[in-house]
Amino acid sequence: MATTSRGGQAQYVEFDEFVDSKLVRTREAIRSTDIMMALVAATAAVLSYLLLFVVADHWLGMDFIPAIARSGIGLTIVVGSAAWAAWRIGLPHRRRINRLFVAREIETHESTLEGNLLNLVDLQQADRQIDRPVMQSIEKRAAVGLSQTDVDGTVDRRPLMKSAYTLLGLVVTACLYTLLTFSLGLKPIGPSLLRAFGATVTAPTRIQFASVEIQMADGDTFVAADTSPQVPARFQPRIRATLNKALEEHEHVTLYYSTADQRFVDEPLEMRPVDGSQLRVFPEYLLTLIGENDRGLLQDIRFRLEAGDAVTDTFTIHVSTAPSATVDTVDYKFPGYMQLASESRDGGNIDSWEGTSVTVHATASRPVRSARLVFSDTEDTSQRAEEYPMQVKDGTQLTVQWTLSFRRDDREDYPRYYRIVCRDEQGATDLHPTLHAIAIRPDLPPQVELLDPRADLELPANAVVPLLIKARDPDFQLTHLTLRVEQDGQQLVEHNRELFSGEQPVFGPTSVDFPLEPLGLQPGQTISYWIEARDNKMPLGNRANTAPKLNIRITEPVTPEQARKQRDQLRQKQQETIREEQEKQEQQDDTPQDSSPQDGDPTNPDDKTDDNPGNQNDKPGQDGKPQDGDTPA
Repeated sequence: MATTSRGGQAQYVEFDEFVDSKLVRTREAIRSTDIMMALVAATAAVLSYLLLFVVADHWLGMDFIPAIARSGIGLTIVVGSAAWAAWRIGLPHRRRINRLFVAREIETHESTLEGNLLNLVDLQQADRQIDRPVMQSIEKRAAVGLSQTDVDGTVDRRPLMKSAYTLLGLVVTACLYTLLTFSLGLKPIGPSLLRAFGATVTAPTRIQFASVEIQMADGDTFVAADTSPQVPARFQPRIRATLNKALEEHEHVTLYYSTADQRFVDEPLEMRPVDGSQLRVFPEYLLTLIGENDRGLLQDIRFRLEAGDAVTDTFTIHVSTAPSATVDTVDYKFPGYMQLASESRDGGNIDSWEGTSVTVHATASRPVRSARLVFSDTEDTSQRAEEYPMQVKDGTQLTVQWTLSFRRDDREDYPRYYRIVCRDEQGATDLHPTLHAIAIRPDLPPQVELLDPRADLELPANAVVPLLIKARDPDFQLTHLTLRVEQDGQQLVEHNRELFSGEQPVFGPTSVDFPLEPLGLQPGQTISYWIEARDNKMPLGNRANTAPKLNIRITEPVTPEQARKQRDQLRQKQQETIREEQEKQEQQDDTPQDSSPQDGDPTNPDDKTDDNPGNQNDKPGQDGKPQDGDTPA
């Protein structure tokens, strides 16, 4: 009798039952080993293909193999491995493992059985008549031998171990390669795994575009580029690209675009990095598509981005078909007194003198029913201002004319921008027309200065006062210089004296005599005087006065000889002032030509300086003639 342990208690079984239990146990071990070897070998085969394909795709590139071929190869390996594994796994279940084969496996690994187990199984399967004592003796020897044998150790697991070691090596290699690619920033593995089974994704690259976005409208509204967004005509969208890592110093992000009419094909534009983004994990790059001649987009475009070894798909930007206008030229007709020739300038921005007649010529992108020129005080067009209807010729040729002027005589109050709004027969209109800047330069008042005397005086009633005067018009011509006199707050109109009449840009410095005797003043009386300058602005002209007013207190008359002597002394003193002024003028003349323009240069758009606090403009009713109450501002 042989013993077995079950539930912690020894139980006795017959020798033949014990042998059968060991054979069944060994048979199950052989079956499980075959199953494990099939699974491991199939997994190793699939992993080997994937590892080889990933390495080859990274370093050789597998684009030379069509996607359909890659799909066939990958599916063949996977399906073949699965079919082989299924066959190896299913076969043991379909077939019973022969007892004689199991006995031979045990005998092969356990020589102490001395063939007893193999003889017993052979006799049992032969079904021959053997004496019972002999059979029991063979069963006993086989059972005793099996009781001293570890039947699990008798199963040949060497094929399973080889397969397991192979799979382990492949797993370790794959892990090391994955770690290497991640730490060194090499190409990603995911796309290659998909391509191994025929996926049409792009080849893996070291540099990847995390996102590509297109600006939809003014502001920071961006949408994904693969949505093929639609933007209004003449809009200048920004393209924003985000990379997975920073580029090398010699690498750039380049946009290649093509227009719908094929005038431009694969034209390169280099994108600029966003300030500070190079220090981030995902650096950003920006580019503004300004369109031809800085007019924005007028037609659909297609573009792609390239950075390092990465290339994006081709994206499309659709441009709306709403009518829009492009300013071709602006004609300037200056007021006659400026003596400037009319001119025409390309582009839409306007910069000229007040009073200039401006004519804008524009072309619509498609035939329109009407067009308006709309002014705005702010760049965001939130404050609308005046409007002018435009003349439409041949459906696309637009014209409008107006005169540049200030509102309420305030040099800072005028529309700063304008845009052209078109409407076609269907009522469609451009929601984002191009905005153009307006700059109006004022005709500056003249500048006049009384160089001498500079303070109040006490003079005899018959004295002659030499006045050293300097005047200039900063932009055009002087026309009048007038000496004005007042007593007790009332102008002595009959004694006002015109010192200069004509047209010239500069007067003096020149000394002009101011005799007091014709005024018939008495000792103790006081008069005030100042110099008024006028320029040639039409129709009224600008005025400027010396300030503050100077006073003369009248004393007892002197002899004519003493009056002349006093006048000559004052003139001699003024000569030194004249020499100083001439030296200043010579220094100005020696100033290099590339220095900043002088005040009053009519060709300088930014010349808006008014250094004379006494300047003022004529108001309606002031014709420049002396009037009661005319006093310096």
